[in-house]
Amino acid sequence: MTLSYRLVASRDTDGCINRFDVLDVDGRSVTLHGWRAEAVVDSVQATLTRASRRLSLAVDRPLHLDEHLGVQVLLILRAVKPLAGYQRVTRVAMGIARMSEEEATYWHAHAAHKGGLPALRKLLISCPNHAL
Repeated sequence: MTLSYRLVASRDTDGCINRFDVLDVDGRSVTLHGWRAEAVVDSVQATLTRASRRLSLAVDRPLHLDEHLGVQVLLILRAVKPLAGYQRVTRVAMGIARMSEEEATYWHAHAAHKGGLPALRKLLISCPNHAL
């Protein structure tokens, strides 16, 4: 049985993505909207493209993601949600987008514990090129 995450990208009247919703395998949802959603579009698309040339935010339908890809997109949304500052949001999002499947899975597991996401943010903001 393959675990599946669901990613929905919503658009404003101009056609620009202004909201992401990810539903995880346990039925929990993470939402990112407004300027933060706009700031992570390139990172989310880069993650999708690296995993499969057929996945794209250009389609207007929910995307079903495998476990590794779903974890990585979910980690992007969770990590940037409380951040202030466009540059910090994009730096953290791109750092996660550059991670290998193993590294993203590691940080996703640590994010379930207190201090996991703050540690990831600190690492990516202070050392933006660590994950290449």
